Amino acid sequence: MTASGSAAICSSLHRLTTDAFVAYPAVTGRDFEKAEMLVPPEVLEQFDQRAKPILEKIETLKNQIERLRQACGLLLPRLISGQFC
Repeated sequence: MTASGSAAICSSLHRLTTDAFVAYPAVTGRDFEKAEMLVPPEVLEQFDQRAKPILEKIETLKNQIERLRQACGLLLPRLISGQFC
């Protein structure tokens, strides 16, 4: 996995977490961002192979949700006003 791939995965995981959900309040997400971790390249590659499709699916579903919200915003007022009858 490239450094940019690792950074993208870490960025995505960071967006999914907040400091409000840590078990030990004195340790925050920023503490984990600062921590250095040595991970063998083959482990990173395996993680990338498994995580990449999941993260891509998350982005696809987010985009689909946004398109559905827009469609709902356009269609619901027409349905309520009777324009589709």
